[in-house]
Amino acid sequence: MDLEYEIATPAHLSQLLDLQQAFYAIDGYPFTRQKAAPVLLHFLQTTSLGIIWIIKKAPEDEIIGYLALTYCYSFEFGGNMAFLDEFFLKSAFRRRGLGSQVLKYVLEQAVKLNLLVLHLEAERHNQAGKALYHKFGFHDHDRHLMTKVLIPDLKEG
Repeated sequence: MDLEYEIATPAHLSQLLDLQQAFYAIDGYPFTRQKAAPVLLHFLQTTSLGIIWIIKKAPEDEIIGYLALTYCYSFEFGGNMAFLDEFFLKSAFRRRGLGSQVLKYVLEQAVKLNLLVLHLEAERHNQAGKALYHKFGFHDHDRHLMTKVLIPDLKEG
């Protein structure tokens, strides 16, 4: 299956919110459009934060998922890096080799963006996702990703 990638803009907000809601539902993450919309809109309007690609089935132009990179900087790794913060394909398009196509594309784009390192996180139970990431050279650093929520309201989604 051929895929196309489009850089998301504020015009994609409603479609992205639908995709994000479906993604969050997989693991029961809290989600409300009222809280997610301004966060996503700010990201889409502030290109220095990162990039979201809309993933489309070609030639039908059907949106089947999205992938978000958030930019940051690492002293340990020597420069610009990104966090692959969200990667979602609709359930009908999973386990068909499309994740590999998307990761290949994103890794190519990361090089063009002068990124030195990509980080990501995967749920412990997501064996298929972890196998895909390992196949593409991602590995566990035997560290724990730790989080401290600074604004209590964020816990409620």
